[in-house]
Amino acid sequence: MPTKQIKKEDDTYKILSENGYNQEEIAYLNYALLFYTTIPNKVRIGNSITEERIAINFCKDALNNPKQQNESLYNLIETMLNEYRHFQIKCLGKESLKQAIIDEINIENPITFLKFYNIFDQRIYGFNILDNKWNILSELMDSKEYEKLFDRFIENNDFNKKALKNCIEKYNSMTKKSYIDTFYLFYWQREDIFKQLVDKRIINLVDYFQKYEEQHKFKNMDIEHLKRYVNKITTREAFCFLKYILEYRKYKIEEIDIFEFNLRNLLKNKSYHYYNEQKLNVNKKFLSLEEEKKLFYWLDNYIFKVYPEEYMDFIIHILNSENIEKILSKDDLREIYFMIIKIDSKIEKDSQLRKKYLTKQELEDTINRENEEKIREKELEMKRKREEIIKKFIDWPKNSFNNIYDFCRIYRWKKEEWKICSSIVKKYLNENIKSFEINNDEIIKFMGLLELLIREESITLLELKTIILKYIKEDLYSGVVERTCQNNKTNV
Repeated sequence: MPTKQIKKEDDTYKILSENGYNQEEIAYLNYALLFYTTIPNKVRIGNSITEERIAINFCKDALNNPKQQNESLYNLIETMLNEYRHFQIKCLGKESLKQAIIDEINIENPITFLKFYNIFDQRIYGFNILDNKWNILSELMDSKEYEKLFDRFIENNDFNKKALKNCIEKYNSMTKKSYIDTFYLFYWQREDIFKQLVDKRIINLVDYFQKYEEQHKFKNMDIEHLKRYVNKITTREAFCFLKYILEYRKYKIEEIDIFEFNLRNLLKNKSYHYYNEQKLNVNKKFLSLEEEKKLFYWLDNYIFKVYPEEYMDFIIHILNSENIEKILSKDDLREIYFMIIKIDSKIEKDSQLRKKYLTKQELEDTINRENEEKIREKELEMKRKREEIIKKFIDWPKNSFNNIYDFCRIYRWKKEEWKICSSIVKKYLNENIKSFEINNDEIIKFMGLLELLIREESITLLELKTIILKYIKEDLYSGVVERTCQNNKTNV
């Protein structure tokens, strides 16, 4: 036996079976004899995949045995789980003995289950509260630990309402307390269970809340589970509880936050890599159209009263929503649109809203009106700029061409301003050129100023010729350059 792993098809297994050994005993001998014999060809101890396989097989057979085992066997398995916490060969690709068997066993015996409950990460395996053989666990386990076991039992099984109710009644009978009442204290891990109990109508939210109101002053109770369940209104039960709070209990819309009914959750945020988009989420499959409308009006009132600074954005979002016409008619939406653009003119520029709410003729008229306004605004802006540049030029020193050149440089790279500037400068030169001195420095600056006007294509050939001739007049008959503003003459 210690030379290999003994399997059911082996002759050794058949002989032992015929002689009264059961499957678990054969598996035990196959493992134990590895350490108590010195025969040749024995399976190597340590760094041996066969040793690991034999250990796996023995533990699986022992733990799956529906009968209670003796304490020494339990202790041996615990010792093996510790010794093989790191497989040297990684049999079956597993890191340890525990990892190799935890998903391969299904413990059916309550005592075996309890012995290894925490070792195997509190797996529930074959536990079934409706099977009376498991009743003993309610006595042997701590009450809180037994409650958690029952929680996992419910989580791991998709019971119908009747079966779930039977399980809870059995739990109540075994523990002498109400399982539903345990949900008046909040625990993170129990949110999904509470949801299942509400969805399957084991817990009625109104009854649950009314009991809290009656008893919380005398007991340590909270309704945190209820708050988290109703928060985003993802079920009909949550909607009905909101309706109960608002219509039957007469809470004000601004008071519902005490139940964590933050209705802004109905505006779902969708994030993209470059922007965030909100999407209205009142179209619920579990609600009728009238109920969806009711939910929408609650949301509208809620935003208006609780978050007034967000109300304008909310209205714009409503106008942009795809399915809003199920809730509000097109005429109602157009009325809202025309009202809102009077409050905020920026909204009128929104091209998507225009296309959605304006007729073809209205859109065309609006575009034409805006184009006319742009032309008027442009004209006014040009007038303002011209007046500003003229004023600046009036105050600017103009006793040399260099001064004029410096003035032009201010506006050279501003297209609209340059056009005004060059026009003013040309007009001034035409009218006042004769007042400038004529000498080498001034002529050089004069030519530089003309070059700037030419480069910027701001002067015609005729304008250029006129200005030059006004500055320097040539007498074609005498061969003398005559400066009209001076008495002296210079021979050419």
